Parts: sequence; structure tokens; C-alpha cells
Amino acid sequence: MNAVTGLCSGLMAGFMKDFWTLSRQVVFILALTLINSLLGAVVVFVVFGGMTGTLPDLLVSAFVVTGQSLFTSAFLVRILINLVDKGFPVLLIFISYRYLWPRVRGKRVSTV
Repeated sequence: MNAVTGLCSGLMAGFMKDFWTLSRQVVFILALTLINSLLGAVVVFVVFGGMTGTLPDLLVSAFVVTGQSLFTSAFLVRILINLVDKGFPVLLIFISYRYLWPRVRGKRVSTV
């Protein structure tokens, strides 16, 4: 899944003219979340049968009890997980690149 994240990041950064805007970063986070959630749900469903024995499986079970299919439940839970897992680092990188890096780059550090 890390390879898919890297591929998606490279493609979006290469094809978007103004990649370092907040609106583009939100689109980027949503795209990463959906792609990784779908891929994660497919892997969990095919390899583990939908349940991995981890804490998120409690939410998967709750969705299944409400009438959702096992694949849909695994996908929905992974959306929540990946939104935080991918969104927070992307926003930190955006803030550091957009606002902190120009300040650090423009100032000279005194050796005295």
C-alpha cells in the first residue's frame, strides 16, 4: 500500500499545476484515503476473509450487525482510519513546506 501511496502522490504532484494550495491538499487527502481504503479492504477481504483480529474489527462487526456486507463494512472502517492516517501527515507536510520552509530558507543562521 505504501507503493500505491507514493505512486498517487507523485502523479498528483506532477499533474496538478498548483499542488501546494490547501484545496489541492484536501483533494489529495481524500484521493489517498479512498484509494488506500479500497486497496486495504480488498486485501483484508481476500487474504483474511474480512476480519483481521485487530481493534478496527469491532467497528467492522458493528457495521455488519447493522446490515452492511462484510466488504462494505471493512471499506467504511478503513476510510475512517486512512483519513486520519494519511490526512494528518499530508497537512503537516503542507504546513511545513508552505509556511515554515520559506521562513527558514530566507534567514541566515548566525554562528556568533
